[in-house]
Amino acid sequence: MTTERTPAPGAMPQSLEAEAAVIGAVLLDNDALYRVSDLTPAMFYAQFHADVFCAIQSMAAAGQAFDVISVFDAMRTAGKATDGDLVRLNNLAQYVPSAATIRGHASVVVERHRQRDLMRAGQQIAELAGSAGTAAAQIDEAQMLLAK
Repeated sequence: MTTERTPAPGAMPQSLEAEAAVIGAVLLDNDALYRVSDLTPAMFYAQFHADVFCAIQSMAAAGQAFDVISVFDAMRTAGKATDGDLVRLNNLAQYVPSAATIRGHASVVVERHRQRDLMRAGQQIAELAGSAGTAAAQIDEAQMLLAK
């Protein structure tokens, strides 16, 4: 399972290990993608991981099977990969021995994404508190930010 670490104060919560495990699992077993259908590329912290997951989802939606080579080719065609990224993709594919634990890893990715959203909302609320306007209006706006 993913090693949990407390991020340094102010650091964005993320688990690159869980992200890699999810991608590795779907590259290992294409059907595992359907067990994490709630994930979106925006939930990944690492841009490379988001780009890989986006390519995988696009290929799956088009009914195409995907593996390291086909995902790399799709990413390169979209301008999202360079020649060195083939090695990175291959490393992701070999990151997990099985797709059996994909739901657990996906839940970590989702949780870290939600924590980052909360941090962003907190920052916006802090800025809002220092802006002009009534406290009541600021509280209403802050509640809307938290409700997203």
